[in-house]
Amino acid sequence: MPNPTFLTLVNSDQPSANQALTAVIFGDDRATFGAPEIALQGQRICVTGFVSFFRHRPEMILTHPTQVSFVTPPNIAELR
Repeated sequence: MPNPTFLTLVNSDQPSANQALTAVIFGDDRATFGAPEIALQGQRICVTGFVSFFRHRPEMILTHPTQVSFVTPPNIAELR
């Protein structure tokens, strides 16, 4: 059973009602991600894995950093 004591949620910048997905890193897996609250802050990312539902909202449990890739916009205009 995952350790929910230390939970990291990776959310979009949209209000919670409009979020497409919440990515979850449980405490037991957190060390493999380093400091996700710093590394992922403000970044565009793509996550891969199985989508499940928690309280009627989609979520993805991340267990390994290979499930996260950084998305680089093709040009500076997309950063706005």
